[in-house]
Amino acid sequence: MSEFNNPFEYDAAANLPLEVIEKVYIEDHNYSRFILSNRNIYLLGERGSGKSMMLIYNSFKLKSVIAEHAGTQLNSNFIGIHVPCKRPLFNKTEYELLEDTNLAALLSEHYFVLVILHSLGGELEASKTINEQLLQSDFYSDFEYIIGEQLPRKDNCFTALKMFAQKQLNHIEQVQSDIEKTLVQTTFYSFHSLVIPVLELIKSCDALSSSHFMIMIDDAHDLNEFQIKKINSWVSYRDHSLFSMKVATADVYKHDMQTDFGGCIVEGHDFMSINMEKNLQGANSPFNKLAKDIIERRLSFFVPNVTAEEFFPTNPKLVSDIEKCRLKISKTFDDENPNATAKQKNDYLYKKTRVAYFRNRATKANRPPYSGFDILVHASTGVIRNLLAPCYAMYDLAYSESQKTPDHITPKIQQDILMEQSEKLWTQLRTKKLSNELIECTEQQAASIHNFFECLGDLFTERLKTHDSEPRIITFTISGMTDEYRAMIEPAFNIARKALLLYERSGPAKDSGRRETYYVPNRMLWIARGLDPVGQHGRVSLPAKAIIASFEGKTFPYIEHNSSLGTQQEIGF
Repeated sequence: MSEFNNPFEYDAAANLPLEVIEKVYIEDHNYSRFILSNRNIYLLGERGSGKSMMLIYNSFKLKSVIAEHAGTQLNSNFIGIHVPCKRPLFNKTEYELLEDTNLAALLSEHYFVLVILHSLGGELEASKTINEQLLQSDFYSDFEYIIGEQLPRKDNCFTALKMFAQKQLNHIEQVQSDIEKTLVQTTFYSFHSLVIPVLELIKSCDALSSSHFMIMIDDAHDLNEFQIKKINSWVSYRDHSLFSMKVATADVYKHDMQTDFGGCIVEGHDFMSINMEKNLQGANSPFNKLAKDIIERRLSFFVPNVTAEEFFPTNPKLVSDIEKCRLKISKTFDDENPNATAKQKNDYLYKKTRVAYFRNRATKANRPPYSGFDILVHASTGVIRNLLAPCYAMYDLAYSESQKTPDHITPKIQQDILMEQSEKLWTQLRTKKLSNELIECTEQQAASIHNFFECLGDLFTERLKTHDSEPRIITFTISGMTDEYRAMIEPAFNIARKALLLYERSGPAKDSGRRETYYVPNRMLWIARGLDPVGQHGRVSLPAKAIIASFEGKTFPYIEHNSSLGTQQEIGF
């Protein structure tokens, strides 16, 4: 696999060669095949959760490469047009200079549809099949009749489309002053006046007469408010026979669902959403299976016939010590509960074994020897890039030490890298780097976020040492939230989420049938604190007023109370 020297390369998907994505992408356990439909789909997830990789893998350009390498006929039933929004164009703010909001909306859509047209040309220009069957002369004349503009005469009409789009973009980019006067004389294009007519012209090609176009908007959170409303308006379009929208957005930015005509799109009616961040619990969880497939697929090009568990072995002493704890707890349980069922015993061992290991370690002992595939999966917090980053560093260090392709990563190297990456996160917090890295973060907010995570780490440590029912909980919900508290908490939490220190998820609440928002701190943080990144399903409830107090460094008072309904954990004053 000559394209890169480390199997765990984790650069942004847009920076990877198509041939690499073809070889390493895993379609299973991540809803990838849902893309291949005429449904509108929103992909939600933080940076590094695999949104861009999924879209690029389903792009027409990559599907063409895959068919060519396999020597098979290209399936053109679904043509994916990958439209990246993380590009300088979308950082332009000329629309903000306009007092006329209608003109600003026109300019924003004009930018957007020209980028879509440029991406469309880029996806199709390399397809020999389409170019051979498309009547070029008819395409040029029909385009000029419908759009009212001439295309440059090229052997490939899709190259001409790209050039046309680029020229129009350059015209706006070159406007330096008196923008309103210039724009008055500009022909603005909309999705319905430019993109749809071009798609219909392309379908005149016999090879594409039954094709469905998937317009895949990547990093939609980088678009402005007008462009986001336009996407939603296109999603609300009832006829999906020609095109559908696949929209990837970082959930942290809370994608607005309003359309530009005052309505809202509704999940289940206008679109379906896919959460790209997966449940971690259990060897059979979707993310565990996906992580195993990702690691083993990548290893297959360097170290064939090795499993993820074999390549990342667990420290034997850790295995031995945990087994001793399990045997001791098992004997005690049998003595005290002679009539217990096998399920009751297994549940008890699950709750108590790892706890006993962490509690019984000597006070002055070094931190636990973190290693093994299972630890890597849980420390990733369900985000693919968080899984690949430590694997990349481990592989690089192992290669540097031996100067040959390693057949496994020693527990010592695993532990060193995990500790190093955990300490790096704490250094980011302690040195207030967030205020340097994120423009919206002040030094005071950086200090508040640091204090919060320190207090949260103290709380989780205390639970691990003393809590009876669920000591390994490392997620939390918020109770007692008011508008006043929300105004103080949400800005800090949004910054922590953008810095990938905190993740927001949705799950079933204790109240039957309801769902609630809960928060998962980046589990890599807890390795430097000597905690167990393999947490339990439960969540601790933090009152909003206690979170605000923690911003000032005030610890979370620890309270545990039992009720007839079961164990309830709440940290309050």
